Amino acid sequence: MLRLTKKTEYGIIAMKYIISRDEQVRGTPVSATEIARKLHIPRGILGKVLQQLAKQGLIDSYQGVTGGYALAKAPRDITLNEIVNAIEGPVSVVECITDEGEECSLLEFCNIQSPILAIQQNLTDYFKNISLADL
Repeated sequence: MLRLTKKTEYGIIAMKYIISRDEQVRGTPVSATEIARKLHIPRGILGKVLQQLAKQGLIDSYQGVTGGYALAKAPRDITLNEIVNAIEGPVSVVECITDEGEECSLLEFCNIQSPILAIQQNLTDYFKNISLADL
């Protein structure tokens, strides 16, 4: 079954919290500790997720006493596809679509490759059309 991981859920929840927090205290980064405490997310996992989101340019990371995290762009400009890819890497419905699946022993005889590729494209397009603001 295709399912988003807990890490992706935490990332989306944290980003939504950053939006709501910014509406209350405009321009002030929110700390990972605050996010973890308010949302009951394990601090260690959240820290890694936030680092991945920052590395992909979806959030900005600020160091220091007043440091924390803020969105790098407007919520309407961040897609679900970007968030998922930042945390999990590209999502595929079957292994042969990924780089690791190039060694598929069934590829020569596969009779579902074309419809699976269409499903994959539809899923990717769907994720690209959902913004953080939509969630």
